[in-house]
Formats: sequence, C-alpha cells, structure tokens
Amino acid sequence: MSQPLPRSARSRRALCTATALAMAVTGLSGFIAAPAHANPAGTGLVINEVYGGGGNSGSTYTNDYIELFNPTDASVDVRGWAVSYYSAKGNLGGTTALSGSVPPHGYYLIQEAQGTGGTTPLPTPDASGQLAMSATDGSVTLADATGAVIDTVGFGSGSIVEGGDAPAPSNTMAVTRRTPGADTDNNNADFVVAAPDPRNSTYDGSAAGKLTVATIGPRTATVGTAFSFTPLATGGTSPYTWSATGLPAWASIDKATGRITGTPDATGSATVRLTVTDGADVTEHATFALTTQAAGAGADHVVISQVWGDGGYTNAPFANDFIVLYNPTDRAVDLTGHSIAYGAYNRAAGAPLADFPLSGTIPAHGHFLVKAGADTAGDGAALPTPDATISLNMNYSGSFVALLDTTTAPTLPTGDITGAAHLVDALGYGDANTFEGRNQGTALGPDTAALRTPEGADTDDNRADFTIERPAPTNAAGETGQGDSSGDAGEVTIAQIQGTDTDTSPLAGKTVTTKGVVTAVYATGGFNGFYIETGGAGGTVADDKTPGASDAVFVYGAQSVGDVKVGESVQVRGTVQEYAGQTEITFPTVTKLSTPLPPVTATRIAWSDLETDAQKEAHEGELIAPQGDFTVTDNYNTNFYGQVGLAAGDKLLRQPTDVGPAGSAAAQKAADYNASHAITLDDGASVSYTATSPAANDPLPWLTADNPVSVGAKVTFHKPVVLEYRGSLWNFQPTGQVNGAGKDIVSFSDMRAQNAKPAAVGGKVRLATFNVQNYFPMTGDRYIAGGLGKCSFYNDRQGNHIAVNDCGATGPRGAADQVSFQRQQSKIVTGIIGLGAGVVSLEEVENSAKFGEDRDTALAGLVDALNAKAGAGTWAYVPSPAAADRPAVASEDVIRTAFIYKPAEVSPVGASHILKDLSGPGQDFSIAREPLAQGFKAAGTADSDAFLVVANHLKSKGGTGAGLYPGDKEDTRPAYDQGAYNETRTHQAHDMLTFAQEQARALKTDKLFLVGDFNAYNHEDPMEYLYGQGYTDLGSAYDPDHHSYSFHGLAGTLDHIVASPAAKAMVTGATVWQINAQESVAFNYSRYNYNASQLFNAADPFSASDHDPVVVGLNTGSQSGKVASKIDLKITPNKVVVNKTEVMAHVTVTATGAKPTGTVTVTVDGRSFCATLSGGGVANIKLPVFRSTGKHTVTVKYSGDAKVLAGTAEATVTVG
Repeated sequence: MSQPLPRSARSRRALCTATALAMAVTGLSGFIAAPAHANPAGTGLVINEVYGGGGNSGSTYTNDYIELFNPTDASVDVRGWAVSYYSAKGNLGGTTALSGSVPPHGYYLIQEAQGTGGTTPLPTPDASGQLAMSATDGSVTLADATGAVIDTVGFGSGSIVEGGDAPAPSNTMAVTRRTPGADTDNNNADFVVAAPDPRNSTYDGSAAGKLTVATIGPRTATVGTAFSFTPLATGGTSPYTWSATGLPAWASIDKATGRITGTPDATGSATVRLTVTDGADVTEHATFALTTQAAGAGADHVVISQVWGDGGYTNAPFANDFIVLYNPTDRAVDLTGHSIAYGAYNRAAGAPLADFPLSGTIPAHGHFLVKAGADTAGDGAALPTPDATISLNMNYSGSFVALLDTTTAPTLPTGDITGAAHLVDALGYGDANTFEGRNQGTALGPDTAALRTPEGADTDDNRADFTIERPAPTNAAGETGQGDSSGDAGEVTIAQIQGTDTDTSPLAGKTVTTKGVVTAVYATGGFNGFYIETGGAGGTVADDKTPGASDAVFVYGAQSVGDVKVGESVQVRGTVQEYAGQTEITFPTVTKLSTPLPPVTATRIAWSDLETDAQKEAHEGELIAPQGDFTVTDNYNTNFYGQVGLAAGDKLLRQPTDVGPAGSAAAQKAADYNASHAITLDDGASVSYTATSPAANDPLPWLTADNPVSVGAKVTFHKPVVLEYRGSLWNFQPTGQVNGAGKDIVSFSDMRAQNAKPAAVGGKVRLATFNVQNYFPMTGDRYIAGGLGKCSFYNDRQGNHIAVNDCGATGPRGAADQVSFQRQQSKIVTGIIGLGAGVVSLEEVENSAKFGEDRDTALAGLVDALNAKAGAGTWAYVPSPAAADRPAVASEDVIRTAFIYKPAEVSPVGASHILKDLSGPGQDFSIAREPLAQGFKAAGTADSDAFLVVANHLKSKGGTGAGLYPGDKEDTRPAYDQGAYNETRTHQAHDMLTFAQEQARALKTDKLFLVGDFNAYNHEDPMEYLYGQGYTDLGSAYDPDHHSYSFHGLAGTLDHIVASPAAKAMVTGATVWQINAQESVAFNYSRYNYNASQLFNAADPFSASDHDPVVVGLNTGSQSGKVASKIDLKITPNKVVVNKTEVMAHVTVTATGAKPTGTVTVTVDGRSFCATLSGGGVANIKLPVFRSTGKHTVTVKYSGDAKVLAGTAEATVTVG
C-alpha cells in the first residue's frame, strides 16, 4: 500500500505540502469489527457506557471510565478479561486487566485516567487503569480470558467499530447503550449520547430514576422510500420491551429496540402511541404524528434547498458562500424569529451552535438567498441580491446547517437529530456527524453544491434528499446567479489535463469535463477513487497519440467510486488538483455514457522508456503491462503497508559503497542505477497492517506461508497495473485492493528451496559468523519481575507482549516473555545447526553480567538448546576471560560477541582474550563491542596448526549522537554514504587489527581470521583499510553475488570473514547463507500474531535474524600448506526438457599459483560420473536425460592433488 499522506478535508491550502512527511505517516481506513455477539435481547456481557471527558474542562467527574453490564441471570467471572482503548486512528492506547465478577443484571465500573478538572470522584471502581481516552473519538474493546473480543464500541470517528460509529460524546457527555444489555452489533443504533452515569457492581438501581421516553417530534415518511426510526428510553430497569398502537399497515416495531421500519405504499397520517416496559414491569408512553407523503411531494414547511461553502476560492464561480431556502407551500412564510444554525463536521454532542437570526419573507413556492462569508482569494462573481447576510465562513467539504424556528439554538446531540425541538430542517453535508437520517456523504467543491432534489421534497434523510450539482443561488425575487465561468475549462481531453512534458497540470484549480474508460477502482482500502483513461489508448509506445502527456488521470471521490466499475465509459466533471505530486480530479460528478468509448489496452512499455521521472510522468495513471525482468529488492514494508520494492532487471539494487569506495565512479554508477531502476509494487490500498491497526485482522497482501516474497525473487506480472505516483514513490498499482497472496496479479519465484542449506564450501572444518539479533534469555518480563527496571513492549493484535520496545540503554532488547523467547531460540538453533560449522562466531548475544549473572549465562543456555536438538556434547562454548582480563562491566555493552564450537571437530587453543583497554570514556570501543580472540585447531592436531579467530561487532551505522571523531557525521549523498560513525569504525578496525596481530603472535600463528558484523559494506573505509593490510574478504571473493544485509531496498554485506594471506591458503570456499536478510520481518518471532496470516514457523531458519550468516570451508593440519581450489560448474543448455534434453556439465578448476590436476566426480539423482582434468583444469561430462520434472541438484567434487586442496561445487537444473 501507499503510506498515505493525510488528505485534508478541512484546509485546501494544505493539499500540496511537502511529501517528505509521507514515510512517517500511518493512515488507517475505518475498520468494521467482526461482530462478537449480536444480543438484541441482552444475552451476554457488554460495554454499556464509555466516558472520556473525566477531569476535562466543564466535566463533573474527575476520571474517565468504562462501564460494563451483565443482562443475564448469572454472574460473569471476568478474571483474566481486559478492556482496551484505541485512538481514532486505531492506535492502541493501552489495556486494563479486570478481576472479580459482574453480578446478574448488574454493572461493573472500570476507572481510567484522571484529568486536572472535575469535582466529583467516581463511585468505588471494580477495576482501575490509566487509559487516557479521548472525550470525542475512539474505540473500546472487551476481551475475555482467551483474548477473544466480546464487544466493541467505536464512537465519534473511531476506526474500530461494530456496524457504524456511535455518536461523538464530549467533555460533559458519555456514549451509553440505548437499552442496557441489548446489542445489535451496530454501535450507531445501539448507543446514544447522554449525561455520564457511572455504576459499579454494588449498584442496586435505586438511583435509576423514573423510566422515561424521549420526546418525539412529528415524523415524515415518503411512499416508496424505506422508513426507519428508533425511539430512546432511559432509566428504569433493563431489559426494555416495546409495543405500539396506531402504526400504519406498512410499518412494524422491533420489540427489543423499539425501532420502527417499513416502506410506505400509500399516503396518509397516523397518531402512533409507543409503550415501553422495563424489567420491573414499569411502563411509559410517548405519542407522535407520522405523516406519509407522496413520492416527490413537497414538504409542508420551509426547507434548506442548497448549500455551498467555497465562495471566493481560486477559480470559484461565486464570490461568497451561500444557503438557499425554499418554500414548497402555497403560502408565504415570515422568517422573523427563525435562524440559521451552523456546526463543524465533527462537532461534539451538546456543543453550542453558531446562530444567525433571520428576518424577511419567503414567498410561496419561492426561494430565500442567505449570503455568507468568502475565501481570501476573492475569485468569483457576485451573488444575486441576497435576502439576508450572515457572518459565517462555511467549510467547503463538510458541516452541519440547520433552519430553526427560534433565534436561540437548542442543545443538539450528534447523529440523527430528526424531530428535535425547534428544528425546521437540517443538512449534514460531506462527512458531518450531525444530520437528518444520514449525512449527505459527499464533499462539496468549487463547482459543486448540495442541492435538494426534488427541490421541495423532504424525507428527513439528507443522503436521499440531496445531490451535488453546480451552485445556482436563487433569491426571493427569482434571480438565479450564473457565476464566473472563467474557472471552467470546459470539455477537455485527459492529455490536456495532464499537460505535455510537465509534472503539474496546466489546468490545476480549473473545473473540467472529460471522458474516459474506468481502468481501476479503489472503493475499499482508503484510496477512495478510480482511474480513467482515454478511450482507445494503450498498446505500444509507437501507438501513443499524445507523447509526453499521460492519457489517464485519478478521480478522487469517496461516493462516486462506489458507482463505477472497471470497463465502464464515463464523463467526469470536477476540479483539477495536484495532490502530493499526483494530478487528480476532485469533487467529481460522474455520468455513465450510453455509448461506450473504445476499450483501453494496457501499454506494453520497456523499462528503458520509464527510467526517468519525466518518462514516468508521461504515463502517470496509465494501465501498464510491465515488460522485461523485475526482481524483488525490498520486502520490509510488505509487513506494514503491503508494499514490495522492485528492481527493474534481473539483479538487485546494491548499496553504492558495497560496489565501490565512497565517492568512486563505481559507487556513483551504482547510485545512478538504483535511482533509475527502482519501482514499488503497491497493494491498491492505504491500509496499515501494524498489530494495533484494524487491518491486523485481515490477511496481509502478497505474503503467505508458501509465498514469502523473498528479496531476489523473480517477478511475473499476470495482470496489468497502473503506473502512479503516490506517497512520494512511483508505484505499480494493482487495479483494486489486493486481499491475500494476489497470485492472479503477480507471482514471485521461490528463493527458499535453493537456500534450504548453505552452498558447498568444502574443507574439513567450517568457520561461520552469525549475528543472532538480540538473543536475550533475560526477557522484558523477567527484567521487570526482578526489579531491575521498567520496559515498554511491542504487542500483538490481542495486546500480548511479544518483543521489547525499550528497557533502557542497559536493559534487555529481545523477547518480551519466555514464550516469545522460545520462539526466537527455536529459529536460531535451527539456523546454527544448519550452518554445518565447527566454529561459529556469534554477535548480539546477551551479556548476562549486565544483569548480575555470570557473563556466559545466556551463551550456556544457547549451547544447552543446541545440544538438546543436536545431541548431548555436540556443542560447547568458549568461556569468557576472567573478570580481571575484561573491561569493567559498566564499560561493556549489553550485547556481546561469543564463540561456540563442536568438540568433535575442533579444540580451543589457549584461553579467549578481549581487547580491554580501549573502552573508557571517549575511547574507540566506548560505543561498541570489544573484539574477542580465540585460537582453534582441528581436533587431534598439534597446537602448532592453530588458527586465530577474532570476533567483532563494530559501531552501528545508525544514530544521531555526536560520535568520537569529525568523520562520524553521516554524508547522506548516496554514492558517499557510509552511515554515521564511519570514522569511529575505521579507528576500531585499526585497533582490532593491532589487537588481533598481537594475539596471533602470542599463539605463534600467521593464520588469522577477522570475523563478525563490521557494520561496514565491502568497500567502506574500515574494509578498505584491512584490504590495504593484505587481508581478503572471503565472502565477496568466493560468493560475490550474495549479500548479508538489506536496508532501504539496497543489498550489501556487513558481515565478513576476512583472512590473512596464510589463513586464505586454508580456504576451500565461502558462501553467504541467505536465510535472513532476504526474508520479510513478518516471518520473525517478533511479529508473531501481528496479523491474521500466521507466518512464523519455528521449524525453519528463515527470518531467524536480520543478518545472513557467512560460512567458510577450511582445510587444516597437514593439508593447510596447499592452496585452495576454486571450482566453477556450469550446466548447458539453459532449457532442459524431461526425457529429451541431453545435458553437459562443464567443470573448471583453478587455484592461485598452481595448475590443478586430478579427477572430478559429478553426481546427480544418485548417479556419479568421473572425468580427469585436462591440462587447463577443465572437464566436460555428458549427463543422461532427466526422467522427472522439477529442480535437480548437480554436485561436483574435485579430488585435489599434491599442491591444490580438494573442493566441491553445486548447480541447480530446472527440468520442464
């Protein structure tokens, strides 16, 4: 998805603000909670009342609260239950645990945060928390002991709701259930706004007050139009039972809620008497008049006929906002004593309304023009002579306007206010939260007003009664303004709207009329719009009739998007706007064409025609059939926003400093390539899939357990996409919101099969390095329980702690609790065992000494877990040096390096040593982990055959601290960027090498391996320094196409095994095992239960960490004097057909300073074939035809000779 910029419906001036903010903004579309229990008769525990105004200005009570009600005949045990609060955007604000029970037909009071105001404390609460709830907007959920959500209430503009939002409360008003216990799974129907009335479990009903029914004003129904009305009862004892007399034959009443529904089939009038009976058999009555008018018949009162709030704005047709009243009756009406009332779109219930008295007479079947304020731009023609003028600047997109029969506005709730006292007529336009029936639902614009259609009809439903049309102000004299048409560009083509060779429309701010074929519809997911493209457009570049100008445009309209389908031909009239870099038509009026336009064909265009922004701009919004290869280069945001970063071509985008030194021509070439080959595959939505968002309960787009979308995967498009600019990115946008894997749109090749194990590296012993990403047996929960400090956590979608967010600089950084830790450890153990290594350097292991334990406690626990799976005694760890031989605990980091090994393969030589004298304040390792050195030898060999391994974890690239050296400030130019603290890392590389060489001399060896997470890419300054000292990075030498880390969509290697010349002579091969950096974080333990798609798999190593391990093969002992062999295996031809194609295996063996001789053995499908190397180290072996389709592994083993070490290599053949 595109990470959305906030689309301002209130200030048009904010629409084109800087888009650099886009990456920091999380947008949430409204979420309809899955109904937990529909209890219209009251058969389960429910949330009864929510009040978030406690302690706010004007409040009586000092605290917020949540009230539960039990409508059943038995008490409900709520031990282990919890309530949670979510902000209007769906962000989790916290959870309060419950205890005890709720009595039958009783209440349960949960006290929450206290404000600075208020005078009255709550009754003694049954549970207490610190949820600071909004007084007007948000959501509250009730979950049982299993974590299942039992009830949900969304109020105001809350994102998490059942059905629709309850009305917005205020500092002085709560949202309360109409009938305690009754639950229709529609918050809007179930809740009303009322004065707060907190009740706890001891409440006996004595303060309930008399059962009452709210006064009901006259109601009007219309023949052929569905009618609905729900009365309000308060007080008494629940449950309520309703009945009615005098209802027309077409109407019926719901006994549990009192809701009256039906569709009139004839005109008439009735006097309806309602009776409500409470649980104590107390009854109360209310009577109201119900009139049924003919379809299209005029109302019997003055109505609001037209509202427009864009007067004076740039290119507006009129200079002032206005309201037009209409009198559908046969008599003139004196408006003296009447007034216009106005409220904001999101007004709080009971909030005062702006009130403007009227005077004058509106003629029978005539109009009355009320002139209002104006925008500062001053555009537009003057209105006809107004009949009244008021000092009101109306919001152009959404607000509440009412005609009252009083000059003092009454106190009104939010929601449906039909029949309220003194209300003659009302209109809630746009997304206003106060209205008759329903709000009108469409934002108005420079060229669109809300018009009553037919003009005199009034069904008390704003959405049914009003359409959007061009503003047409009419006064009592019958004069209708024509407006200034200079802002109307008339009928134009889409290409004219887009403009030629420009990234902004030449018609921006103008009203246009254009035609096109609908190519994409985003009715769900938050885009709220659709694309149209010129009929007959598409094909190839040669077919483009408007080169330099796009033939497509986005139409933004939340209501109109629901009325169109892909393939329809439409005419659109609206205002052209540049929104966050995208040209679009806003405030649209859409008309379907009776004669279809020629169909649109997806444009087949090579990436070479899309490399620059200007080239893409010429096709903005067009339907594209992507041509050529595409490769996944970024999947980090797939878990959050449904985005997949792609690289055009068959190779990944690379960190420039992984390709060449900072500022070099090679680095600049890589940076330029990255800029011209990056494109994002979006998911057709602006939904956030974080654990606290409503969408967490919807499956992630693209990602599934069998569709991991790994970095490096090849991409195949099966359907066209839209090329668009959104969220500061160029995107391939599917033509609708993607739900699930989307394999019918795009498929991704499987990278995991080929990475099930590391590539063969030969040798007798394997040496590996593995950053295990904050392996902490000291969980956040243990840290808190031990009184060691406080922590915040990342939670799953049920609010369970999963991973540590922050326990302070010296606190744990890994799993939140033991359950999460076991998940983390299971993957790490699987990964370490899969390395097949005899010696493993580990980075980011807990330094247990920081928690008052033995320094090796965490390391010992990991070895125990390894042996539990691999067999007792398989693994051991190298003990830490004695305390006197280490830096002071206070000077060490909370994470450390460590060594584990297999005693059957290697033995430590001597004790381990740490660089201990450069960790003081201001010294090089005061902000990093100190190097750790240990000698090893092959099991059963002499100490003289020892080699030294030095584990490292240099200073990280992130951070904004001052650093230790002037060069620690980050240079953010892409070809120069080495991250923050580059000079510190370079100094650390100097210090580390000096320390390593001292340890090697003490061990009497020149075979020296520097390993670990250097936090430096292949050609950054620390690495270049080591190369200059004669050292070789083995991963890039033997496996140059694989990389250990991915950041911002760019691949590079931070994890290295660097060898001295003598150590390099031991090497038989090296590889980067691609199991972590290429995987989405969605598969990591830290994202367990973040989404409805359960992706975590403890049995595989994928996404065990964020770094890939590096593995090197070594020949040790008597063979270590030989030079390493390098084996190249190629299989031809590329296309292999089952039972048909004969295949050749081409083997080439090379070695530095030697000519390899001997034999090679090629094995495939259990059969082996031998050949002798030619004088050039070459052998060509013919293989038999393959008898089955699928992937087949071909392995070659080189025998070695007197000077050259043996070695192996593998290749994969895909048989079709």
